[in-house]
Amino acid sequence: MIKSQYVLDNMWKNPFGAIEIIGVFVKFQTK
Repeated sequence: MIKSQYVLDNMWKNPFGAIEIIGVFVKFQTK
């Protein structure tokens, strides 16, 4: 819950950074 809120806040401030974070997250999920 806290992590997703942190990501949402960062998406507003830095959308490209958020895309990178999501990419890394997806990599870990699909391992």
